[in-house]
Amino acid sequence: MRSSPVVEDPDSALALLLSAARGAQACGYGAEDTERLVSELAAQLGMADVQVSSLPTQLQLAIGIPGQQRMVLLRTEPRPVDLDRIVRLDAVAREVKAGRIGPREASVRIDAIGRSPLPYRPPMVLFAYCLAAAGAVLLFGEDGPEAVTAAVAGLAVGTVALVRSRVRELDLTAELVSAFLAGLICQTASARIWPLDPRVATLGAVVVLLPGFTLTQAVRELQTRNLLSGLSGLGASSVSFFALVIGAVLGGALGARVVGPARVPPVDELPTWLFLLGAAALGLAAVVVLRAPPREAPSVVGAALLSAAVSGAVSRTFGPALGAFAGAVAIGLVAHLNARFRNRPVWLVTIPGVLVLVPGSIGYRSLLELVDRDVATSIETALQMFLTAAAIVFGLMLSDALGARSRR
Repeated sequence: MRSSPVVEDPDSALALLLSAARGAQACGYGAEDTERLVSELAAQLGMADVQVSSLPTQLQLAIGIPGQQRMVLLRTEPRPVDLDRIVRLDAVAREVKAGRIGPREASVRIDAIGRSPLPYRPPMVLFAYCLAAAGAVLLFGEDGPEAVTAAVAGLAVGTVALVRSRVRELDLTAELVSAFLAGLICQTASARIWPLDPRVATLGAVVVLLPGFTLTQAVRELQTRNLLSGLSGLGASSVSFFALVIGAVLGGALGARVVGPARVPPVDELPTWLFLLGAAALGLAAVVVLRAPPREAPSVVGAALLSAAVSGAVSRTFGPALGAFAGAVAIGLVAHLNARFRNRPVWLVTIPGVLVLVPGSIGYRSLLELVDRDVATSIETALQMFLTAAAIVFGLMLSDALGARSRR
């Protein structure tokens, strides 16, 4: 049963809708989720004829019947996912829908969420980048030398990320600089310290920067007919891929010229527990990188482990695409159970799970193969990337449909 709306005046209701839309984008929400949140709040406040259009760089809100609408247009900037803000925004929205707080108080609380500082200090962020790099290498099936080297390179990537947050001029080139430093460090380690595959170590070092979630979200936007947002997401992920690959290739080439060629050892099959250890490490790092509340760390790490275990088991028998689909369905269903019994947003579980499925690593490898002039393999890998992203999207959408039906 829906509670009666608490509305002080029309201006406060409009202010709440604008704050909610801006807050959703500041959390990293996509177009569909932002528009759904605003529409649900408008319905709860008894506001008819409300239309919202959310794009990565623009937010438009129209209230009233056609021809007599009140229009608001805002210029926005894409923001990274912030799970702490998502949890807090979801809590405020639930209180509004339950009729416990009015629009004015909700607006103030949402605006405060947007101004909240980062939940983790710089040393913890640097450690998370190192841990994510080492965990990703284990997840890719490599062993100790690559993991240690990737962790060292991840320290450089994390340092660039911290400087990027303070120096606006570095923002547009941060991905290229990060990949350049990672490629140079890994190439040097392979040539002078111990034999390893520098490309895999570099990929692990920049795994946090891979736009895998952006790509998956873009495919979802296209599937839900948010075409402009979907195309914008594809464009943004493509630019990130190119910046990372160009930086890594330049760093590796400079290292090869200065310290000599890499020494790549033969690949040995590793035990399954190392794969799961890598997933757990990547999930633990995601708590900090995705800015999740510390008390939600078990949910984030559990989502990473579940996603890796299910997708890995299915992939060994049916291939990576079906593995990604099964992993997405599993984490989606768990996310809805978590939302139902603990009143937490679905994204708290699904985003870390998608991070472990690493569709971005496939796109990164596709561009590297293109640099090596292996065009046929590059195209095949690119198609696998889109197939994996689509499998994740359809798996999440299936779990959304099942989760919504279970709540009826």
